[in-house]
Amino acid sequence: ARLTSRCWGCCWLVHPNIQEARMIVLLMGPPTCGKTTQAAHIAENHGLTALDFAQVVQAATITPNSGAAVEAKGVLAAGEQLPEALAIEILKERLDAGDCAKGFTLEGVPVNIEQAALLDGMLTRKGLSVDAAIYLDVQDQEWYDMFEPLLGWYLSSGKLATVNANMYLDEVKMCVDDILAAAAAASAPTTASMPAAAGMKIPGEGGVDGTQMSVEAGA
Repeated sequence: ARLTSRCWGCCWLVHPNIQEARMIVLLMGPPTCGKTTQAAHIAENHGLTALDFAQVVQAATITPNSGAAVEAKGVLAAGEQLPEALAIEILKERLDAGDCAKGFTLEGVPVNIEQAALLDGMLTRKGLSVDAAIYLDVQDQEWYDMFEPLLGWYLSSGKLATVNANMYLDEVKMCVDDILAAAAAASAPTTASMPAAAGMKIPGEGGVDGTQMSVEAGA
């Protein structure tokens, strides 16, 4: 069954100061769905550093200064894909930079459940976790079929939020803002009894387990 976007009145949420807490936001979806655009929007309006994993790897391997970066450079020079654990190690080293102290958005990784599990483990060891996994849905069935297990991974933990990315750009940005507000509220110590919407998990249609956060503007 396919995760389907449907109208949900997300604009009632009271937006906390997202910059007060370190947030980790995954941006997921096929090429040209708007991940980079939304990363720039989040960086400008919420202070989260925008990380594109391909650029992270490129920067690390141009002038490698760690064992992992040297190994990654050799793997890529041989025309091979980075092993999952090495990919996450390269990301870990990037996260140690000071510009990620207030949080970051991430696109390009994870691309499968193995990477997602390794990412979760790495973040846990840092005392962190993914706050939201935003799926920018442009109704690309081929992409969806390949990545449904990964979407299900984040759906099962209540982190997945699906946005109809075929809407007008300002509407998509508005929904993304509301998702971040809900995630920030859900992670606050005083919000243990937040309603389901703010907890990133509401009754949905056609989800892997029948539950998802699915948003559109103009409800």
